Amino acid sequence: MNLLKLVDWETAMQHTSEQMPLPTYECFRTTDRIRVDGALDERTWKHAPAMRLTVWKDGSAPERETRVKMAWDTKNLYLAYWVEDDSFRSRMRKRDDPLWLEEVVEFFADGGQDLRDYCEFEWNALGACVDLVAVWLDEGKFHMFIEWDAKGMKWAVKTGKTVIDGIEVPGWQCEVSIPFSVFRDAPRLPPADGDTWRVNHYRIEMSGKETEYTCWSPVLGENVSFHRPHRFGYLVFRDKPVPLPSRE
Repeated sequence: MNLLKLVDWETAMQHTSEQMPLPTYECFRTTDRIRVDGALDERTWKHAPAMRLTVWKDGSAPERETRVKMAWDTKNLYLAYWVEDDSFRSRMRKRDDPLWLEEVVEFFADGGQDLRDYCEFEWNALGACVDLVAVWLDEGKFHMFIEWDAKGMKWAVKTGKTVIDGIEVPGWQCEVSIPFSVFRDAPRLPPADGDTWRVNHYRIEMSGKETEYTCWSPVLGENVSFHRPHRFGYLVFRDKPVPLPSRE
């Protein structure tokens, strides 16, 4: 990829981001001892702000909803997924199987914000996981180092039903803790108040007539690709507990 082409591409992507601004998520410090069991019953998950995944190309409402919340402490980054789903289209069960070929939720994180190399994590309703490092080369071109493992990461899945916006629906939940030591390109570990990373969350859902691709920050473009790091949103760490709702 020559320098001129790279400059032209980044200019075009800056214009695209101006058309649909990138979202920001404030990630608060948890005061709970989070048990990674998929139940999502800690107070942190009750009060943390939620991200909604929307259709990849335009941010429109999906057929099946997904909510994501995040939190952190001095050792780990925590993720929680609430996934509406009435039929699980997943068969893969082994670590590092190509889960992206089936139904899955995904998390991409670039602690260094260079938008060139980033960690990728995926989990399915059967409890399988793939973790890798991706290196972005050009639109539609990237290299994956699947042999990389996020040492110390824990995850758990609970299937049957979930609650989204106060309504119980068929689905599944996923809870994850990732040690900060995994994110070696981040400027400070653990992060300090105000530190910002670039991240995105995704989902592949195959229960409808067509496969539905959803994202926290819509990736846009003519063809679906989750590997558009210029469309990663902003994750801002806050060194204070999750704000409780006002009693007023």
